[in-house]
Amino acid sequence: MSNQLLSTDLNVITAEINSYKQVAGQSIFEIGKRLKHVRDNDLAPGSFKSWAKDHCQFDASTASRFIQAFEQLGDATSHLPTGKLFEMLSLPDTIDRTEFIQQPHTIPSTGETKTVDEMTVRELREVKKELKEAEAAKAAAESRASEAEEERRQLIKQHQQRQEELEAEIRLLQARPNISREDYEYTQMLQKENTQLHESIRIMQEEVTDRLAALDRDKVNLREIKKCLKTTNAHIMVELSQALMHFTSIPTNKEAIDTIDQFFKEVDKTIAEHKVHYQQLLQKNQIEVSEDVQSVVSRNTERVVIDADFRAGEES
Repeated sequence: MSNQLLSTDLNVITAEINSYKQVAGQSIFEIGKRLKHVRDNDLAPGSFKSWAKDHCQFDASTASRFIQAFEQLGDATSHLPTGKLFEMLSLPDTIDRTEFIQQPHTIPSTGETKTVDEMTVRELREVKKELKEAEAAKAAAESRASEAEEERRQLIKQHQQRQEELEAEIRLLQARPNISREDYEYTQMLQKENTQLHESIRIMQEEVTDRLAALDRDKVNLREIKKCLKTTNAHIMVELSQALMHFTSIPTNKEAIDTIDQFFKEVDKTIAEHKVHYQQLLQKNQIEVSEDVQSVVSRNTERVVIDADFRAGEES
């Protein structure tokens, strides 16, 4: 983004904004920059929204979108049309805007692979919708996993509290000088329940330990994924740049043109095949995560029911 100092004269800023409104591309960011400058420095008399509407013909929503475009996208994307820029404002927060623009994406309705430059606004909207749905599915899976994890922890806590109560009651019974047959049998029953609770706690603690270990493995795998993709991208860019540099010396050579065209076809085919494989893995993983979370909840719920039934039988 430009470090150009902006005027504090509201009339000058108003004239600049209205001037930039006539210019495509860069104008979005220059307008957003000046709107943000006026808003953040409280330069408009009365109300920023009123000034933007009365003097620049921007309602509050439009002014906000221009400011967001400046803040989120930067002037590096000023070559894109307004429709695409505004569509990208509502991308998930986890998506890097610069990388999103540079990388190819699969259009859900056609299966074609295109960059943002090559897409229509409608296609960009499709890709964005799919990304949002993937983010929502991921968040839902993480939420379910977190709920299951919290349930395990609460069950462990409840079991430990019950275990403490049992142990205290057993100690009291065993401390009696002359224990009756009934007390002895009752003590044996309490000890049996205590053993069951101990085993239940052990199993759940193992589940928690396994879960934490899995999270650590996930971090390692994520780090390796980023490393591999970054290395792959860097290698392709370097080698491709060198190839194109050599091509500038023989731009009319038919064999050179055919060679490069064939290269791009093969790259597109390879990327498409890996993209399909990736989508298959993604769908399979979403199903497995859902089933795994449900099984965890079911196993823990069943354990609580068993313990509850045991205690109910004891009381009766």
